[in-house]
Amino acid sequence: HRVVKALMSIQNGSASQIGMVVRAPKTAELIATHLRRQIVRGELQAGETLPPEVQLMEQYGVSRPTLREAFRILEAETLIILTAGIDLSCGMVMALGSIVMTKFAADLGLPTPIAILCGIGVTALFGLLNGLLVTRIKLPPFIVTLASMGAVRGLLYIYSATPQYSEDPLFRSLLGAAFIGPAPVASLLFLISLPIVWFYLNRTTSGRAVYAIGVNAEAVRLAGINVNRHIIAAYMACGFLAALAGVLLASRLGIAQPSVGIGYELDAI
Repeated sequence: HRVVKALMSIQNGSASQIGMVVRAPKTAELIATHLRRQIVRGELQAGETLPPEVQLMEQYGVSRPTLREAFRILEAETLIILTAGIDLSCGMVMALGSIVMTKFAADLGLPTPIAILCGIGVTALFGLLNGLLVTRIKLPPFIVTLASMGAVRGLLYIYSATPQYSEDPLFRSLLGAAFIGPAPVASLLFLISLPIVWFYLNRTTSGRAVYAIGVNAEAVRLAGINVNRHIIAAYMACGFLAALAGVLLASRLGIAQPSVGIGYELDAI
């Protein structure tokens, strides 16, 4: 919240001024550097107010850019809940996908599309791990994903204690800040994904099996359907969609933070 206050009140990008509000020298310097680079690139003139995408808080403490990402996680959580499970780690997995993507692009110099695929791949592996623990070890989904949430949160602060951003212009223009006509690409992706998820759940054999597993998994198993495979696929899909939400959020804001995603799992549920 202090970071948001600083970004919304500071106009000249001074690290000392930001540091008066943000009591973390590294974070203050990072914010100041980011604003100075915006001024150099011509995206923000000295003395002007900050652009809307940097003003993260709205009236109720939720930014407009994050709403689409929250709904994308909702799609992911839907698949898990329909199997009579739950995923409490999706918010932290979203943050993990954005941090991995940004770090790989900034530190390793990977092209942005490759870095995005790496971020999505890492989160899909976490989904696979959750699914295996639920199906093979027979642990309750609540316990598994609660533990995953804490583990991922710890890994995020170990891997990246401060917010990360990429120098690649494609990082902002590929998904988050791109428009097709008057419509943002992020919104179009969300609108496109809705009928895809609906069609999968209501018009495919595998999707109908997801509903059936949530009602009576044993009856589905006796009918010859591989229950474990469908549950694992649902958790992997949750990781994939959560990472995609994190990529969109980081691309939209131009920065990835390890603290983002806290509480998103409750919104999705």
